[in-house]
Order: sequence, then structure tokens, then C-alpha cells
Amino acid sequence: IRLISPFEVISLRAVSWNNRDGTKTEFMDSTMADEGLKKRFGLAIKRWRSQTGISQEKLAFRSKLHRTYICDIERGSRNPTLQSIGKLAQALNVSLSVLLQTVETSTEDRHVKNIVAELKKESVANRLKAV
Repeated sequence: IRLISPFEVISLRAVSWNNRDGTKTEFMDSTMADEGLKKRFGLAIKRWRSQTGISQEKLAFRSKLHRTYICDIERGSRNPTLQSIGKLAQALNVSLSVLLQTVETSTEDRHVKNIVAELKKESVANRLKAV
């Protein structure tokens, strides 16, 4: 299966088809992609904040954003502007590029965890077959 990046999705519903080369291409609705991106970004902010050892209040003060806005970002329920993202990066003493790399890494981490879980399931199934 070849997945298209959420950034390439504009306004499609969930669609999939088989390609000539035998691979399968899948698109998802842009709102689904947006929700996943907001959640990943929120987790990245929460990770950096936790690693820095500061509270949401302290991050809000440093970034000149409201504490409830920080909370909403971390939960993935807000879609922060580039200006807000820049303020957060500066308040966390991290470059914008590193912060956004963290968002991408969280997706890769989850993908790797899913693969490992599938391999474990296959391994258990193979052991059961052998018995």
C-alpha cells in the first residue's frame, strides 16, 4: 500500500484504487488528515514542554499565548497559526524545523510500532501453528 502524504490531500473523501503495477493507492478526506496532523503537533508540543520541565502556564507566559490555548493545542483540538507555532518554538528554545521534524517523527514512531505489533502477532500465530 502506498499512502499519500496528508499535505497532498486537498478535499477528497476516503478513496482507494489498484494501480497498474499492483500497488494500492489510498487518499483520505482532508479533514481526517487535518485532525491527525493537529494531534501529532499537539503531542510534539507536549513532549518538548515535558522535556523542558515547564508547565502549560509557564509555556503560555513565555509564548505570550493563553494557557487554555496551549492545552487545546496539546489535545489536538486547535489549529495554531504559523505565528503561534513560531512563538511556541521560541518559548521552548527549539528551532521551528526541529519542532516540525518532531511532528513527522511521531508519525514514523507510530508506524514502526504498528509494524512491530503486526510482526509479534505473526510470530505468535506461527508458534501456535507449530503446536
